Amino acid sequence: MPINPQNLVMGPARLYYAAFGTAEPADSTVTPDGWLVPPPAPWTDFGGTDGGVSLEVDTTYTDLEVDQEIMPVGSRLTAMAMSVAAKLSEVTQANMAVALNNITQAGSGAGYITLDIPVGSSTTQPQYSALIIDGWGPELSNGQPALRRAIVRKVLSTAKVTLASDKKTQQAFDCTFKCFYVGPGINPIHIIDQLELARVVVRAKVLESGIWHDLKTLISNTSLISAALSKRMSGSPARRAGMKRSPASTAGSGSAPSGALSPSSTPRARAVRRPGRSTTPGRAPRPSIRRCTTA
Repeated sequence: MPINPQNLVMGPARLYYAAFGTAEPADSTVTPDGWLVPPPAPWTDFGGTDGGVSLEVDTTYTDLEVDQEIMPVGSRLTAMAMSVAAKLSEVTQANMAVALNNITQAGSGAGYITLDIPVGSSTTQPQYSALIIDGWGPELSNGQPALRRAIVRKVLSTAKVTLASDKKTQQAFDCTFKCFYVGPGINPIHIIDQLELARVVVRAKVLESGIWHDLKTLISNTSLISAALSKRMSGSPARRAGMKRSPASTAGSGSAPSGALSPSSTPRARAVRRPGRSTTPGRAPRPSIRRCTTA
C-alpha cells in the first residue's frame, strides 16, 4: 500500500472541560467546519498549554502458560489505564480549581477574587470532570484540514501545581487526568473524525439519479393530466345543461322557463341578434334562433 501523506498528523489541540455528566456535543458538529466551532457552553476552554495535550491508553496483557510449552500459548487483556496529560499555561484560579478536582473554595469581593484550598474531610470527595480534546485528524481528500475530537467522559486530575516565582521559569499547572469507568454500556472515551461531507452528498445523488429521473417523469405526466382535466371541466355547468336541452322542450312559450338556458345565449346566437351587424355581401342573413324556436 503506498504512503498517503494526508494521513500524517501534527499540530496543537484545544482542551475543554466541564462537570462529569454534562451533555456532549453531537457527533455531527465536527462537520463541515467543526475545527472553527468550539463545543457549546458549559464546556470551557483551558486556554494555552505548554508541551501539547496527550491522550494515552495503556493496556496490560497477561500470558496464558502451560508446563508443556516453553512459550506463552496466548494472552488476555487484564488491565487498561487511560489518561490525558497537559501542562496548563494559563494559571487562572478557575484552572487551578479544575486541576485540584474542585475541592477548592472560591470567593469574591469588589475588585478581587479568592481561592482557598481546604484540608478537611470534605476534600476526600473530589468532583469528577469530563474533557474534550479538539485536535487535528487526517486531512480530507480535497486537502482541507479535518478535526479529530476525543471526548473523555470521567476523569480526575493528579496535578502538580507549581507557582514558581523566578525570572526564568514560567508558571504552569502540570496535570495528568486519569480516566475512570463510567457505567454500563457507556464507553469512557469517544473519538470522532471529520469526513468530507460533499463526498457523501455526491454518492447519494448518484445512487438516486435513476429514481429522481422517474420521479420527474411522473410529476410531468401528472401535471399534463391535471391540466387536461382542468380544461375539460372549465366549461360552466349552465352551458353544459343548455347543450343537453332539446329545443322542443321550450316550444309554446315565449321565453325559457326559469333556470333554463336559452340556446340564444350561445356566442353564435348573440352575434346574429346584435343590431347593425353587417353580413357578408351576397349572403342572406341567418335567421335568429329565437324565431326558429317560436315559429
